[in-house]
Amino acid sequence: MADADHFAQLRREGGAAFPLTTPLFDAHGTILHHDVYHGMTLRDWFAGMAMSQLAARFGAEDYDDIAGKAYQLADAMLKRRAEDQKARKKA
Repeated sequence: MADADHFAQLRREGGAAFPLTTPLFDAHGTILHHDVYHGMTLRDWFAGMAMSQLAARFGAEDYDDIAGKAYQLADAMLKRRAEDQKARKKA
């Protein structure tokens, strides 16, 4: 995936849930640049949190259905988050 596509998808999915930045040093200890590892998206994090609760509540029914519902909840959370951020900017 091209960098521009990757970052556009990352933005759509709420950004990185737990980004990690690590410095890269030269032989003299000077920082040359930072590597960024994005890990899972905020959408994935929200879905995982929702799925654990849905699975606990509904048991071992249809995990594909539970996963779909978890991502629906995650998408709703991201939508509401964006609306709240937009409202705060107007205030």
